[in-house]
Amino acid sequence: MKIAVVAPSSVPFVRGGAENLWWGLVDSLNARADVSVELIKIPSPERNLDEIIHSYIDFARLDLLHFDQVISTKYPAWMINHPNHVIYMQHKLRGLYDTYPQHLSTNIPDKHQFPRELHALHDFLLQPPDSRHYLPEIIQALLTFLAWKAHLPPEWYAFPGAISRSIVHLLDTVGQSSPGVKRHCAISHTVAARVDHFPADTVVEVFYHPTTLRGLHTGQQQYFFTASRLDKPKRIDLIIRAWLAADVTYPLYIAGNGPCEAAWQQLASSNPHIVFLGYVTDQQLAEYYAHALAVIFVPEQEDYGLITLEAMLAGKPVITTNDAGGVTELVQHGVTGWVVAPQVTSLAQALNTCASTPALAARYGEAGKYWAEQISWDKLHAFLVVGLRKKLVVINTFSVYPPVSGGQLRIYHLYRWLARVWNVVLVTLVPASHATESVSIAPGMQEIRIAKSQRYEQREHQLSQQLGISSGDIAALLYPDDLPEWTNTLKIETATADWVVLSHPYGYSALRSVYAGAFCYEAHNVEFDLKQSMLAAQGEIHRYQHALAAVEQAERACVQEAACIISCTTTDLTRLQTHYGVDSSKGVVVANGVDITTIPFTPLAQRLTTAQPQRLTALFMGSLHLPNIQALEYLIELAEQCPNLDLIIAGSVCHAIPRHKQLPANLLLSGVVSDADKQQLLRDCALSLNPMQTGSGSNLKILEAAASGQLIVSTRFGARGGILHAGRDYVAQELDTLPDFLRTLTPAHLHDYREMLVSARQQVQQHADWQILAQQLKTALVNLAHANQKPSSI
Repeated sequence: MKIAVVAPSSVPFVRGGAENLWWGLVDSLNARADVSVELIKIPSPERNLDEIIHSYIDFARLDLLHFDQVISTKYPAWMINHPNHVIYMQHKLRGLYDTYPQHLSTNIPDKHQFPRELHALHDFLLQPPDSRHYLPEIIQALLTFLAWKAHLPPEWYAFPGAISRSIVHLLDTVGQSSPGVKRHCAISHTVAARVDHFPADTVVEVFYHPTTLRGLHTGQQQYFFTASRLDKPKRIDLIIRAWLAADVTYPLYIAGNGPCEAAWQQLASSNPHIVFLGYVTDQQLAEYYAHALAVIFVPEQEDYGLITLEAMLAGKPVITTNDAGGVTELVQHGVTGWVVAPQVTSLAQALNTCASTPALAARYGEAGKYWAEQISWDKLHAFLVVGLRKKLVVINTFSVYPPVSGGQLRIYHLYRWLARVWNVVLVTLVPASHATESVSIAPGMQEIRIAKSQRYEQREHQLSQQLGISSGDIAALLYPDDLPEWTNTLKIETATADWVVLSHPYGYSALRSVYAGAFCYEAHNVEFDLKQSMLAAQGEIHRYQHALAAVEQAERACVQEAACIISCTTTDLTRLQTHYGVDSSKGVVVANGVDITTIPFTPLAQRLTTAQPQRLTALFMGSLHLPNIQALEYLIELAEQCPNLDLIIAGSVCHAIPRHKQLPANLLLSGVVSDADKQQLLRDCALSLNPMQTGSGSNLKILEAAASGQLIVSTRFGARGGILHAGRDYVAQELDTLPDFLRTLTPAHLHDYREMLVSARQQVQQHADWQILAQQLKTALVNLAHANQKPSSI
């Protein structure tokens, strides 16, 4: 695999953190047998606007298609156009972004002040396009702008200035847009979170990179140490003032050169124990780290801070401030160092604490070293270089992101965790009115959304009318020939896949038309049973017999041909094995789960503070799915029988109720809600009702209720899945006993269920967190016999 690392060469040349990353990445990749890497640099002066513009243009015109992948990390190198271009951002030209002088205006002149020849440029500056297709026009407009320099006000060409700022924002926007960039990554969460640094709604993947500094080791504890370029953002003056204010006997050593060196030497001139070392070699730097008591590093909003990582690798604690940006992502206060307010007194107190407890400093240093050693070049290679990570292709008939329904939530969260170690590609279908597109929906996770053909959508609509239910999934099974773009994409993606997962059986026909290799079948339900119950409710058997037979045939093929079956529940897995006659060893249960980190546990006392003395609020959430519709019909009757209860229904299941239908006064239909509103409902409603009688798979909403601390009242069937147990984690009530139970339940009675609420949350934490479940899925896939076989295409 041939890779180009593309970077600007600063004029005049200065070696810094950016150069260390480029050299380290190139050298470490070239040490591998499976890649060849070249560092391509173009001199990029940025002393004035003219130089900046031409530097951007130089990179935009660079043709690197003879490489398999291109990696850029800094402006203006990301102007490169390549189908496999990864931006691993260190920073933008910060003087025109987050550190732009506050006293300067950001408003460009009105359009009528621009010559007619520059009106197009004015339009681009006001509304930068999010596509590289406009780049030739933009370049021509910029060159025209430079040609007009003698005829326009000098302040229009000021650097920094309003127009120069807008021009760089325009070029960055276009350079970072599709189709010239495949992935957006950053060296820290600090960089990823900066305003205007990435295209809107882009998933930015963060990965910390190692250092090139060799010979780091742990020595004695002789002095406080800091090293950096001596310029204002590094705030060495704050370190000096804090050291002077502290009551410490350890001297302060300062390594580095820079424009503030003379002023800071004057500030420290009263004390001979503050030593300016000037420039030090790498070997000397490693030794200075080794014998420090601690390393002090307090830059303002640093991108990353290699000094931090190097100090930790030398087994030294780091003293920093809470506004130091990327540094604070590496240093954990009270574990690997001290993170304090950016004030002399706070920093001086940290120095005093460190100096008076050298054993504690050593312990922090050991903890930091262990953490820092987890950052390696090999891990960065696997993160950045697509060809070095294994590829998992997941096939599904509906789009997954944003995840709302149970199926979307399962696919998104399970494979989102797997995408941390593998490249995950979802191939899905979207309506014909949408555009075919490839989007990053999580770090390492790509969704290729294929627009359905017009003919396919017509046939899908006719099938839905004939069957009486929404039939987008069954249509994909019956009419794959009307989805040529989908099948072609499946052929391309599976040809280079290490694993193929068919999520639901409805993509089987399309998959097998282009792919003859092994696959894993992920069964969200027993689809034959589910569809049979849904179709039987719609009318005579002759209307749906052919469709149901097709579902059963496809599900049989999936179960029998799959290298492994992944099921949500033991009950479903057993049913699939017995109904389709496969060995009981051919399958594994990976239950449904929740993202436990996003659902806070709300204590009972907090829930009841706003409750009326004798009233409780109960919640039912569900999609427009027949078992949920049946449950909703029951809940409408239940609301009339339990006037002491307020009942809220959320989700697309609400669409099943005709608008003209008269509903009980104590029942509210909320419809589809945002994730934030769902979290609010989980916090506010004390009860979760789950009167399910039919269905397959397991139940996601009951797990969310358990995680949030709601008291779950459910049928035993509704709590299927094996994670929650009646009497310990939820109250079991069947439909005939549920009204009597709820009529006697008051807010005061909920206190009797405190232990149950805690137990339910614990069960979800231990057995139903998506991260844990994803590891189970990963183990199942790794253990497949076909993992080391080359898949084949037809």
